[in-house]
Amino acid sequence: MRLSLKVIPVVLLCGVLLCSSSCNKDEDLPACIKKEIDSSEPIGEIELVRVERYDFQDEKVFVFNYEGGADFQTPVFDENCNTVCALGGFAGITECREEDFYGNATLEEVVWEK
Repeated sequence: MRLSLKVIPVVLLCGVLLCSSSCNKDEDLPACIKKEIDSSEPIGEIELVRVERYDFQDEKVFVFNYEGGADFQTPVFDENCNTVCALGGFAGITECREEDFYGNATLEEVVWEK
């Protein structure tokens, strides 16, 4: 019993340290991207579930992934919230700026997840 009482504070400390390094990812986000995430509300069954940061054509872009609608496109924004392109949808678009996005973009990290 004594051993487990000593382990509990260590486990709690590790949890706090992990959360402080990974739970605050949005502090490094451009303000407009954070605003887009915070203001996102479900549209019927369609809702934002994940935002990923990619390196694409030598710039940071943010891919907003939605679920709940087969024909819904995935918007891609630059760091100033300008629309770079839209992927997926009914047509299954994979090109962005005349280049295959997923074949040429490098996923850097998931910056937000529901």
